[in-house]
Amino acid sequence: METASSCLKAFEWDGTPAGRIEKLAGNDVYIAGDNPDAAVVNVHDLLGWTFPNARLLADHYTREADATTLFTPRADMQLKNLAGLLLLAVSTAHASSVHAREALPAELSARACTYNGCQCVSGLTQGVYCGNCVVGAGTYAIKTKRVRTHAFECSPGGGCCSYGAASDCGTSTARCRSGSAN
Repeated sequence: METASSCLKAFEWDGTPAGRIEKLAGNDVYIAGDNPDAAVVNVHDLLGWTFPNARLLADHYTREADATTLFTPRADMQLKNLAGLLLLAVSTAHASSVHAREALPAELSARACTYNGCQCVSGLTQGVYCGNCVVGAGTYAIKTKRVRTHAFECSPGGGCCSYGAASDCGTSTARCRSGSAN
């Protein structure tokens, strides 16, 4: 069966892969990045794990997610080794996110904010607020203040994203703007 040329196009054509080849469980693995707290496991597709653009994609994942990316050859990787890598990646990412939420610093990281579809109350300016952000008919961020220990950010367009529980909400040192459009 012949493969269409469009199937062999990748997202980035220029560049040199920045990762390295190492042995993992007796198999060659392309590794990009060195974050010990977060990992992405990428199993190759039609392009193959040695294809430069596939490695550039792994480099891209590393930059965007601030994670170590492991790019492994599917044909050479035994299922038990792949399952172990996936389990390691999931447990590392979960443990990392739990610790990050528990120790949220007063200054929030831009990557920690999660959009869930709610909108800020009209009249609020862009900024971080402590309050409530619930998706639902007629429910808007900051309006009810039912969850005073959560931080939310209103965007210039009225969108709202959640930072989750923040230990300084409701205190005199809170980073949140005061006032709401109740």
